[in-house]
Amino acid sequence: MRLFGGLRPWVWQRLSAIYMLLFLAVFATVLANADGMDFARWRDWIASPPVSIAVTLFFAAVFLHAWIGLRDIVLDYIHSAPLRALVLGLGLFALLAMAFRIAIVLFSLHASTI
Repeated sequence: MRLFGGLRPWVWQRLSAIYMLLFLAVFATVLANADGMDFARWRDWIASPPVSIAVTLFFAAVFLHAWIGLRDIVLDYIHSAPLRALVLGLGLFALLAMAFRIAIVLFSLHASTI
């Protein structure tokens, strides 16, 4: 049995999509009901532990979802092994760079409230 093939990536991609959908629905509801919230209150709200964990999980789900989708497309349509490795490596590098940048932003939001 292949570790990264078959039903397992499909299930992970669907679970990440469900979490992202639920998160965006809750976030849109909070945004719609946020009358008169200034930047400082938003920053404090985002930096609170439950919201911070939910946001971190959201971005983890986004990157997992994107990686599985990119991997499946590359495996289906690029048949040359070296080119496949190059495209997957570049995609992984780009996703990790974005994740690192988001981690820095989230950390700076959290650090500025301390």
